[in-house]
Amino acid sequence: MACASSGRVFFIAMRKLTRKQRLFVEEYLVDFNATQAAIRSGYAKPSAGQIGHALLRKTHIATLIESKMQDRTEKLDISQDRILLEMARIALFDPRTMFDIDGNLKDISDLSSNTAAVISSFDVSSMETEEGQTVTVSKIRLCDKTKNLGELGKHLGLFKEDNDQRRGEYSSLSDEELDAKLANARKKAKAEQKK
Repeated sequence: MACASSGRVFFIAMRKLTRKQRLFVEEYLVDFNATQAAIRSGYAKPSAGQIGHALLRKTHIATLIESKMQDRTEKLDISQDRILLEMARIALFDPRTMFDIDGNLKDISDLSSNTAAVISSFDVSSMETEEGQTVTVSKIRLCDKTKNLGELGKHLGLFKEDNDQRRGEYSSLSDEELDAKLANARKKAKAEQKK
């Protein structure tokens, strides 16, 4: 939806909503949980699940949610390409880029954007040794490389061969042949039950 039409849809949808429904839309966009959004919007807790589900099915509410999500996506510059780029940064990360030529951890401000994108958290603390020297200890947690490699591989269809190989003897059968095998298996199962 283009930005200009998005604003128009937003205005039309907002006109049709009650105050509680407008609040529901805002609350739903927080965590995408219709039940909790209904509760936070002031609907009765015992029926919040049903109400939340019903509200999501209303065309003007669904349209407003879609419009607001589209606006948010454009505002934050989130796209499939951007998500894939971030996944690729993590999946293809080389940890050597975190260290200088002497093997010392680089200062966080000296890291490239590709390297910095891989860090999920870090903790820097100072400790005193027995000799009275102060030593800085840096603990860095990186994003899960294996998970991101798998997700990228799925997105690119790299595991299709593996999936085809797992299908076994039935993958090359026609529908008629599969139906015949299924009917035969049912007959055998009924015969076994009678014994």
